[in-house]
Amino acid sequence: MIKVVHIARPYAGIEMYLQTLFSHLDALKIENYLLSNYEAKDKIFVNKFGIRIPQYSIDLRREINLVNDYNCLKDLIKIIKEINPDVIHCHSAKAGILGRIVGKRLAITTYYTPHAFSYLSAKNFLSRMVYKTIEKYFRTYPSKIIACSTSEYNRAVFDLNFKEEKVLLWNNSIEDVGQVKSISLTNSLPENFICCVGRNVYQKNIDLLLDVMSIVRKNQPDLKLVLLGMEQNSLNFQKLQQNIQKLGLDNTVILYPWVGRDEVLSIVKLSKLYVSTSRYEGLPYAVIEALALSKPCVLTAVDGHIDLVQNNVNGFLIENMNANKMAYEIVNLVQNNEKLERFGLNSRAIFMERFLIDNNSPILERLYQGNTL
Repeated sequence: MIKVVHIARPYAGIEMYLQTLFSHLDALKIENYLLSNYEAKDKIFVNKFGIRIPQYSIDLRREINLVNDYNCLKDLIKIIKEINPDVIHCHSAKAGILGRIVGKRLAITTYYTPHAFSYLSAKNFLSRMVYKTIEKYFRTYPSKIIACSTSEYNRAVFDLNFKEEKVLLWNNSIEDVGQVKSISLTNSLPENFICCVGRNVYQKNIDLLLDVMSIVRKNQPDLKLVLLGMEQNSLNFQKLQQNIQKLGLDNTVILYPWVGRDEVLSIVKLSKLYVSTSRYEGLPYAVIEALALSKPCVLTAVDGHIDLVQNNVNGFLIENMNANKMAYEIVNLVQNNEKLERFGLNSRAIFMERFLIDNNSPILERLYQGNTL
């Protein structure tokens, strides 16, 4: 039995990664543990047999704080010594920093999955350089990167100059959701709509999507946009509503809060196509799910997106955040039923070939057991 300790703040995509991984790895071969932030203590993760994953709470914060981070590091060392794992797998930047330090100090095989490198989120040049320098520093450590997408792999090798033998690729993967059933919530949906799933944060760039819809409306006035995952109590939500009103999109954009995964999948299944204007991604689960549901996709040409869509095969990739070009491709697709159907079938084929967890989980099992990907 191989013991694997995961260090993470399980939220959004990382939570999905862990939930899916834990429930599909062979629990007779791999014994998983989770060290997570205090706020995640009530989240339940189970293995393939429905048995809860042992979980330890630590003061793992997203922001940099030298005193707090030092104390967190000490707690990590203490707990990991008690568990005595064969492997440490750390997820995202802060866990990646602390986890790799622990792995080196205790001489434990250590892997790091960035889930989108931290410097991609920087809003100014100085922050970008600081985050990038920190990532580059760990090139000297004995740990390896497990990139969650080809574009993340390329960032590590060509942008951060990690040696190729220290970077591995294991695509984010999910179970097959292609047969999801429609539920009652879908009765309130418009007849003709496209959709997007994600929080209203800098990364997702929702303001650009509103600009796109203001152009789409001129050519396809009956087409609606359903935005899923909007946090209604946040200041960002109020700003979003103001922008919708300013652009005259009150009857075009429909906002939904976070709902259950089944509800999300049933809504995506009924949509004409999936859209995203993200500035960067690791490998977005929402788009993978759209592929599994046979949806064409129109996405910005950024990390993560470029691994999921092939131009004029299962959708379109829009360069340079060009709102006019994105609006054109959306309208073009919605008005062409033959192309919609063909692109949807291609999306489904891409999913089955590359992103099905049943096919991919044994690969990670072998890695944890000391074999190469």
